[in-house]
Amino acid sequence: MRISESVRKILKRPLGKILQPTALARLLKRERGKLIVVGDATGRRLAELGVIPAIWIYDGKEMRKKLKDKIPFPTHIAVNPPGAITESLKGAIDDSLKMKRARVFVQGEEDLATIYAIKAAPLSSVVVYGQPRKGIVYVKVDPKIKRWVRNLIPSL
Repeated sequence: MRISESVRKILKRPLGKILQPTALARLLKRERGKLIVVGDATGRRLAELGVIPAIWIYDGKEMRKKLKDKIPFPTHIAVNPPGAITESLKGAIDDSLKMKRARVFVQGEEDLATIYAIKAAPLSSVVVYGQPRKGIVYVKVDPKIKRWVRNLIPSL
């Protein structure tokens, strides 16, 4: 499924509250829902602060530049080109939600995984992702954000 330019423009704005890593780590350590992290730098930074997500979705790139660091061994590999949300990515996220811990490596681009993760995650889950040069966006999955996603991309 290709995402239109107008929707992609909307998704460039943060979907939740922007926090700095240390403040976010303190908040996440109190959370009880499933934690889903999207992004290489975000996942690595939170791990350094002692926060291990239930699901980490990454693509081996930071701001679209290939990382030289070793990437974690994935439990799933999904193919997802830029500007799209593929069945491969959706299937990997759906399967990961059934597991205690999962790592989804995306061949292509993982940026739009956030929107599907919000749609698919159980209520009270938390989805976090990086907002370049600003911080990390914290999204508590509740009926309001799920409805917003459904209205934004009805075919998702």
